[in-house]
Amino acid sequence: PNEALQISDCWINYKGELEAYDFALNKLFQFDTTFTLKNIVKIPERYIMHSIYRIPKTENYIGYAGFGKRNKPKEASPYQIAFLNKKLAITKTTSLYDKKYQGIEWPVLRDNFFQYNDTLRFFKYMDNYVYTVINSSLQKRYKVEYKSHSLPDNFVEETMDENYSLLKEPSKNRKDLESKRALYNDYAFFDGSLWLEGDKYLVFGSTERNKYRFYSFIDKQSSQEIFSAKSLHETKRYKLQLFPFGYFDNASNSYVGAAFGDQIKDLLYKDSKFHNELTFNSDSFYIMTVKFKK
Repeated sequence: PNEALQISDCWINYKGELEAYDFALNKLFQFDTTFTLKNIVKIPERYIMHSIYRIPKTENYIGYAGFGKRNKPKEASPYQIAFLNKKLAITKTTSLYDKKYQGIEWPVLRDNFFQYNDTLRFFKYMDNYVYTVINSSLQKRYKVEYKSHSLPDNFVEETMDENYSLLKEPSKNRKDLESKRALYNDYAFFDGSLWLEGDKYLVFGSTERNKYRFYSFIDKQSSQEIFSAKSLHETKRYKLQLFPFGYFDNASNSYVGAAFGDQIKDLLYKDSKFHNELTFNSDSFYIMTVKFKK
């Protein structure tokens, strides 16, 4: 009876405890600091959230629903954002939209939230802004812009209006998907694939017009780009293309990545001495920690 079916989100709350959201069963699994299950919250009403996160230092949560067609409108209005109490009952909704767009086929991110200290950031696909969750509202905190071909601020609304018939129809094959992707092929945009924020720096992922992905390092004090690159390399000692970062430790100013053993072999330069010095188990994950000198 305590088994999960489909976990879509998990996080460590302000008490240092693990929580995991099962959107298929509409349940929240709560564990103590030893990862022992202590409670299951059965959500009181049926809804589908793409992403849920606990608001720091509170007993409340926030959920992102996108344009999900399975969610009942609140007070006659479909919503993208819902604020939830400790039992995950909806107390307030925002980012409302016209009913005709409910169920429209639009990309969503794997993760919509990032916790920086006691602050919670929110972002969504094809949106230039990064928001801060304050009480039961969202406030714009950053705007991501590019030197050329930057996505217009009102891109989502205008694109849906102009291409409503195409987007409303479910994709039946690869050709349908490619037609929808072509709507934003001419733009560079923050794609939400990575957002790592510390006291001094920001690192985030973007997609360029030719669809390659790159990462930007930003100085928070000046809001200026330090550099952008498709990949990072250590060329002196390890001679290695660095693993994609997945975590940032603000206390030590270190970035952390993970990769399978067989992936590491592909990331090592041909003349790297670690080909002979290290044995990588192809089925095991390896953790890499990177600390920049600056």
